[in-house]
Amino acid sequence: MRLPSNFCIFFAIWMFAALSSCTKDNSAHKTIEKEIDPTELPQSIQHNIRTTYLGATLVEADEIILPSQMIIYDVLIKTSEGESIELTYDSQGRFLGPENENNQDEEEEDKEEKED
Repeated sequence: MRLPSNFCIFFAIWMFAALSSCTKDNSAHKTIEKEIDPTELPQSIQHNIRTTYLGATLVEADEIILPSQMIIYDVLIKTSEGESIELTYDSQGRFLGPENENNQDEEEEDKEEKED
């Protein structure tokens, strides 16, 4: 039995599409994190930090692109009292929450004491 030539062409295109979809780069499904210069942060984030943490110094910043393509920023600051705090913002400059490194260390110590 001989197949029509247009069927063979259709089948070849379908196979190519099926195989190429299997080998596509899955980077769209990964979280991408890169360190940026703190001066590259959106102005709304810089303004929030300047007004909320008077005298704080921007130490470092990370731009994080989530699999959903949402961009968030993790910012490490040193307060005027010398405390290191990591702050998280979305791309519109909305504050998402702090992560106090000193409290995190205390929480880890509490967990270790409870396990013993």
